[in-house]
Amino acid sequence: MRISVVVTTYNRRNLISRALASIFRQERAADEVLVIDDCSSDGTQDFIQNKFPQVKVIRHEKNSGPSVARNTGLANAVGDFVAFLDDDDQLLEDALSNIQ
Repeated sequence: MRISVVVTTYNRRNLISRALASIFRQERAADEVLVIDDCSSDGTQDFIQNKFPQVKVIRHEKNSGPSVARNTGLANAVGDFVAFLDDDDQLLEDALSNIQ
């Protein structure tokens, strides 16, 4: 069973680090982490690629809103299960362990 975690973001460079760190603190590691950057203008994509190189970043060329970004994540995820996380939120350390 593979688990993908999809995080959508828009101009949240100052918050996304906490969200991504919570994914990498999981007792059960995610098999894939995707960030859908919805055309941020604050350097979010470069920040993620430098600090979290293991994350796959998909960037929209035009801001399309959170539902379109989530659908992009879902369409590109390879996991059997997909967990969504907002860019200003955190996962509890056992969140992925409870997926069966």
